[in-house]
This record gives sequence, structure tokens and C-alpha cells, in this order.
Amino acid sequence: MTWEILVDKFREAVLALPGNLNRDVKTAVKKGWLSRRRQGRTYVYYITKNGIEFIESKISMKTDEE
Repeated sequence: MTWEILVDKFREAVLALPGNLNRDVKTAVKKGWLSRRRQGRTYVYYITKNGIEFIESKISMKTDEE
């Protein structure tokens, strides 16, 4: 997923973009939730197994609250 696709996905989901998306993506990479690979002149981001587990845990917590 490129940066442009990421921004488009926020819009498709009718979610507000974070105030500092660049910082948040860098944090996700540092925490191991996303992986970044160079593809030509741009970077492509992939969700990692740790990222999937993090999202699943958040969904589980949300479901448990309801």
C-alpha cells in the first residue's frame, strides 16, 4: 500500500486523517505493526503479523465492551 492509497483508504472508510499521519506511520513501523519497502521512487507499506494481532486484540477488546 502506498502513501496515497493509505490516505484514500481513510477517506473511503469515512475516517478523519490523523493530525500527524507521518508520525503515526513511523510509530507503527517502529512497533513492528507495519513494514516498509522501497518500490521504485516510493515506499510501499505492508501490515505485519504483529500488526494483524494488534488489530485483532483491539477488535476483541471493543467486542468485549459491548
